Amino acid sequence: VLEQILGVLIKLVKDVKLRHQHKYDELQKTWLCKRCETMNAKLRVLEHILLLETYTRDTIPALHKIRKYLVESTEEASLAYNKAVTRLREYQGVDPHFDTIARQYHDIVTKLENMQWTIHQVEMDLKRLPDHPSS
Repeated sequence: VLEQILGVLIKLVKDVKLRHQHKYDELQKTWLCKRCETMNAKLRVLEHILLLETYTRDTIPALHKIRKYLVESTEEASLAYNKAVTRLREYQGVDPHFDTIARQYHDIVTKLENMQWTIHQVEMDLKRLPDHPSS
């Protein structure tokens, strides 16, 4: 009988303890939610302070000019890109071997530039030599 009473008492204590634990967990959850909301509000305040200090009456006109310049530059770059893509397609449409011909042309131009530089250097060296009269 004592064991049964003890078992019932243990069960009652566990039930009461679990009920209080549930209430404690609810309170903890509510407290944590309010704490998160507070931190979020503090972050928003800091964000607004940062924006207020960044965008002053003096900086806003300058930022508008910068934005206008960036928009114009972007449009110019897009036009140049589209023009280059169109030209490339035109060239590729003319001859399927366009890439090979373009590479060969580039190689030839590079070799010519190197030869011109060498000739120029030789001419400079010849100018530096003292003139010897031929006998």
